[in-house]
Amino acid sequence: MRFLIGVDLGTQGSKGALMTEMGEVVASASVEAGVNVPQPGWAEHEPESAWWGSFVDVVRQLLFKSQVDPRDVAAVNVSALMPVLAPVDETGLPLRAAILYADMRAHEELAHMNQDLGISQDREFTGQFSAELTMQDLGPKIYWYQRHEPERWQRTRYLMGAQGYVNARLTGRYTVDRNTAIGYRPFFDPATGEYDPVVCARYGIPVEMLPDLVEMTDVVGEV
Repeated sequence: MRFLIGVDLGTQGSKGALMTEMGEVVASASVEAGVNVPQPGWAEHEPESAWWGSFVDVVRQLLFKSQVDPRDVAAVNVSALMPVLAPVDETGLPLRAAILYADMRAHEELAHMNQDLGISQDREFTGQFSAELTMQDLGPKIYWYQRHEPERWQRTRYLMGAQGYVNARLTGRYTVDRNTAIGYRPFFDPATGEYDPVVCARYGIPVEMLPDLVEMTDVVGEV
């Protein structure tokens, strides 16, 4: 018999299940994780502990509880909180704490980008975008990171999310599924399902810094 593992990385903790290929749950597990608030309005996770460490802990619990041989696990799936920003270097190591969706630091960048992209204060469509950027979108957070931490920016290879970070640790491939990539607005265009090279160039964001786009059902690598 072969088995499947699914792990969901959350804001306050992570949980997972080990099940048969028919969907029968054999074991479940969960761990807690804390949100760091280094300044009022900021919200951060340490990727190595809150994401990778939690993933490893959950999987170890699942294997221990079920007594399933790891060689009998056919597939692993990771879902995660989004949108979040974790810049990593060329070796995949995080360059700073991850900026979470609830983080409010990028007010200036949000206002500037909305005005710059042709969206009026009354949300009347006046340019390329028909929907106003919000504080949860990664665009203003990426712009904040670029403006305020230039030394780290110069060392950045990929701008990752939580799901992609763990998948990269497992497989060595830096990816994001297109549903999750919506959080990268305005650098990702939901209408085309691709990154927008014009908007990326406007803000000095190399498209190569953004993770490879895949579908939710794609196998992104092997463990």
